Amino acid sequence: MKLFGAMLALAAAAVATPAFSAQPVHCPTCVTDSDFRQRAVLEEAVTNAGGTFWVYNLPAGTVQKWYIPRSNGGGGGGGTPRSVRNSAAAAATPRGQQQPVEAHVQAEVQKGRSVYIKGANSLRPLYNVPVEMLKVPAAAARSVTDVLSDANLKAQLESKLGDTDVVASIIGPDLLSAIVDLAQMATNALGLKEGTYVNFRLIMEDGTYIDFHLSVQKTTADAQEDTARTASGQLVPENIQQLNGTWTTNGGADNLDRLGNYFESIGATMIDEGSGGYTSAISCAAGRCIRQKIK
Repeated sequence: MKLFGAMLALAAAAVATPAFSAQPVHCPTCVTDSDFRQRAVLEEAVTNAGGTFWVYNLPAGTVQKWYIPRSNGGGGGGGTPRSVRNSAAAAATPRGQQQPVEAHVQAEVQKGRSVYIKGANSLRPLYNVPVEMLKVPAAAARSVTDVLSDANLKAQLESKLGDTDVVASIIGPDLLSAIVDLAQMATNALGLKEGTYVNFRLIMEDGTYIDFHLSVQKTTADAQEDTARTASGQLVPENIQQLNGTWTTNGGADNLDRLGNYFESIGATMIDEGSGGYTSAISCAAGRCIRQKIK
């Protein structure tokens, strides 16, 4: 099977995930034992309940496990909130016990780090994708307004952006392999699977664009709400409730004639002012839009 998520199905179903014994805390600045301990102490001070914490530095690929006993509660009045007093006191108090880190947690950090490094220091890298790369005939000469209004076209694009060969051609085989390696782990103590996905900014032929993201555990990408934009970056509303503001051509970058027709299709009342066949600006409020026409 060629779909991205199909590569993960057998491994995901094969092994039950054990109960987790600590809370994950990311600390990209932690280096020394004292750094890791102090970060765990600060985390405990938020709840004042005691607990065990996996503190990990993903860029460095390091992780420590610390048990922090319940901190002493602060009472009394005064102007300093209890949580702030607890955090300040916790930072200065040398307490806590370091514990061995489980092998599956160490492995998750290493696999997550591989994705992070190969993803240009991100678990959620963003790639600009010209629509021509997807080879979807129905997308030819179409705009982002067509993606929003045509459920079938959107579904075709989401499917293409979940195909393994297409994904590999965009992000490269090394990053794809690292993502699949992380997704195939039977455990997910730190939640790095859920925190890892690939963002695609799909750029239509007219320069308009919309974002999709592909989770490591799904077979198709998902178009993201409120990410559709004109070529110059102006919001393309998805419904009439978002239809408030003014749109301009931005020096000719944006086709407001097409945009005005789309506004009308989602229920706006369009009123033309001026003469001519060229739209220079559209101003909308409460479902009513003034379309400025010039020659």
